[in-house]
Amino acid sequence: MCIVSSVSCSFIVNGAPTAGLTARLHRAEERKVLTGVKISKGSPSTSHILFVDDTLFFSKASEKEVTTMEKILEDYELASGQKINMSK
Repeated sequence: MCIVSSVSCSFIVNGAPTAGLTARLHRAEERKVLTGVKISKGSPSTSHILFVDDTLFFSKASEKEVTTMEKILEDYELASGQKINMSK
């Protein structure tokens, strides 16, 4: 049995590659503008969990982090052509 632990994708926008959603979220965590959650001490943090057709997002409940998440999702929509359902 094989378990997929991470995925990545990129899009070509105006001839230049751009990162997919997971890469954007990881970059925001690395820059300390988005805070994921840890399951236990010493475990890596995660800002999102991908399911078949749904994604769960995790962050601190601060205006700064919500604004960061909204910007990442807006950029992703523009790059991918996918529409985020904010009512979920």
